[in-house]
Amino acid sequence: RDASLAVFIDGNVVGAYAWGAYAPDEAVPVASLSKAITAVCVAKLVDSGRLTFDSTLGELLEPYLEQHPPTDPRADGITVRALVDHASGITTDPSQGDGLQNFHPFSMDTAELQVTAALSHTLGEIGTFHYNNANYALLQMIIEARTGDAYEDYCRRSVLDPVGAEGMLDPDWRVLGAYGGWRISAQDFAKVLRYFSPPKTLIGVPVSEWPRAKIGRGAYYSLGTVVESNRGHDRYWHYGALSYDDPATSLAAYFAVWDNVGFVATFTPLVDNAAMNDLGASLYLAVH
Repeated sequence: RDASLAVFIDGNVVGAYAWGAYAPDEAVPVASLSKAITAVCVAKLVDSGRLTFDSTLGELLEPYLEQHPPTDPRADGITVRALVDHASGITTDPSQGDGLQNFHPFSMDTAELQVTAALSHTLGEIGTFHYNNANYALLQMIIEARTGDAYEDYCRRSVLDPVGAEGMLDPDWRVLGAYGGWRISAQDFAKVLRYFSPPKTLIGVPVSEWPRAKIGRGAYYSLGTVVESNRGHDRYWHYGALSYDDPATSLAAYFAVWDNVGFVATFTPLVDNAAMNDLGASLYLAVH
């Protein structure tokens, strides 16, 4: 079992640790932790006035929608907010299960093809949380449409560079793009946690105005993270995993932030949910 851990306090990485072959400064796939990078990138576009959280697909992707009309006409009214917090009503996720096999080679960016497949189905209830990678594939398209830049280039420049972090889309898994394709070290991802540390956040939009969709049991989905509140303090966290063909070569990543303190863990192979919960609880106790 290989793992790395980076600890964040007051905007700085204060500790980095390794077990086995994983080094904390080694760039590795972080799977769904990629969503936090994408969501912060969108928030930066809101900061700059290039869009709002209430901008719609009909406004932002008009040429695409004209060429690829969605099955459900309500899709035109899906907002950026609904995409960010997985409340768009899109229920079909072509990246799951055997569906991803339709988008070979995995080294190619197929966000638009995946979105077209997702929007070829009737939407569910808009406004209700339903975790779906297609939401973030759409955000990738929006970022590119609004900036004229490649998604990876713009997010690296606007999100990673300001905090001194390095990262890239995994050359072998570009198919996962904005929802799961980033390759970054635990140490560098810990620098990204500054965006989720309200006392020092680099996001201009007030935390109170960040998108939030209710998940249940007091938890919400926000800017590429799950948010839980306890005694007036928010905890931001997310778990990501990549398992393809051989479970022994699977990998995972996990981050959590409480106020000014947080951590990032990357490891292989996957562990079960009970072990993940133990990891989060143990690290919470360690930093408090």
